Formats: sequence, C-alpha cells, structure tokens
Amino acid sequence: MNMRRGIGSLEILLLAIFVVMMGSTLVMVWQFSRISVPNAQQEKDLITTYEHTVNLMANDARKARSMIAGREILRLESDAGSIEWSFSGGNLRRAAGSAAPETIVSNIREGGFTTTSPTPGLFSIWLVPVDVSAMPLFTSFALRGNGL
Repeated sequence: MNMRRGIGSLEILLLAIFVVMMGSTLVMVWQFSRISVPNAQQEKDLITTYEHTVNLMANDARKARSMIAGREILRLESDAGSIEWSFSGGNLRRAAGSAAPETIVSNIREGGFTTTSPTPGLFSIWLVPVDVSAMPLFTSFALRGNGL
C-alpha cells in the first residue's frame, strides 16, 4: 500500500502551527513595545516631592526643641524661630517664621500629623494622594533640639 503525502501531512501541519505562533508572538512584542506608561513621570515627580518633604521635615525636626501638634497643624519651635506645617485645601504647606506659607505637596486626599504620649518628642506624618494608585507616605521624626 502506498502512503500518499499531501497537504495534510504532519510535517506541514506542525510547520504551519510554528509559523502562526511565531507571527502572533512578533505581533504581541510589537504591540507591547508601543505601550507607554502615562503615569511614570507623575510617579517620579511624586517621589521627588516626598523626598523633598522628608528632607525639609528632618532638618526642621533636627533643630526643634518643642512642638505643638494637631491633626492638621504641626508647629516646631527652635532657637531660630518657629516653623509651621499645615494641611489645607489638599495641600501640605510650610511656613518658616513670619514668611508666607509655601506649598510643599499638592493634590493630597488625606493627611495628618500624629503624636503619642509615651513618646513626646516623636511625631508622625501621613499623606494619601488624590490618585489612589499613587504611593502614600508615612514616616516619623524625632525632635533633636541641638542640630545634630
């Protein structure tokens, strides 16, 4: 009996499957390479803003001898004067002495300051951005009072 080889042979079928899979893989790679991440720059800006905020607060806490803290206001007293941090209108603001408040972080959905009685020289800050997919911030600082 003669075996007829035709268009329906196993080798041709496997070759066709391989070509289709390679083609679909190339199309997927091409589509993936065209995707841009629209929030990448926004996330980078937010992290840079957080770093700036943490640096400012660390410097302020390093010099502060005492504090008055509420949920939305933190007042740090040092030998050089007072510095006030406050949340208002979705912004975190900083005012040094009698200077006008400077907006440090904007587009905040929630935020606040917290202290506890067992650790009177420690305060915490937490920020939740308006964009819920963005990274929140929570950190604590200790008053140094001597500039160390």
